[in-house]
Amino acid sequence: MLDYNDEIDAYFQFCKRYFPNSYNYRNLNERKTISKLFKTLSIYNILSDYDILLYENIHTEAYKCIQSTIKLLYSIPVGDDLYSSTCLRQLAESLLHIVYIQYVDNSIKTSELDSKGYRFLWTEGIKSSDPYKNSNLPGFHDSISCVNNIYQKRSDIIHYENPDLKNPTIFIKQILLTGTESNLQELYREIRIIFKFVIDYLPIMCGLDVNLMTMSQRAEYLNLINNL
Repeated sequence: MLDYNDEIDAYFQFCKRYFPNSYNYRNLNERKTISKLFKTLSIYNILSDYDILLYENIHTEAYKCIQSTIKLLYSIPVGDDLYSSTCLRQLAESLLHIVYIQYVDNSIKTSELDSKGYRFLWTEGIKSSDPYKNSNLPGFHDSISCVNNIYQKRSDIIHYENPDLKNPTIFIKQILLTGTESNLQELYREIRIIFKFVIDYLPIMCGLDVNLMTMSQRAEYLNLINNL
């Protein structure tokens, strides 16, 4: 079970120790937003090991969410937008995979999902499904659309990023010290979007029931609720 304050303190100490001159570390003033990433980890941890009414491929995708979130935390003080975009894209994609499994096809293999493109996943899949169309959860459609927009936007950055690499050493130094390859405010905004979707909708979609959780899962979930 995560003690969020201790985890965030440890994270900031890590950034201070290993990236003391980083532009992003020197401007890392959104402690509340960073804490949201640690709180989403609690949901992913439970989903990755929650057996009641969940499918094995959801366990896999939840574990991918954990990996992507931890890598995103590492990418923030590095300050490279391409690296952050990769982490955000992977995270948004895994979240959409979970929705696809729940709403469209619970038997699809993770390897097959990974090989499918955007149109299959979103346009022909999630948006065309009856659970998506019939959902009456307030704000759900806007929230998942925002996650999908992150997936699209960060995919574009990954595919079309074209920096000036004539002097690699200067370019690397520029990334670290000046933050020219990073937009912290936009990153914070997208973290908040992911947090809202994960906290407000993912437990409902996946049928998480505190009464059916293991003792450790229940403790982690209640700890999360008490810290929102």
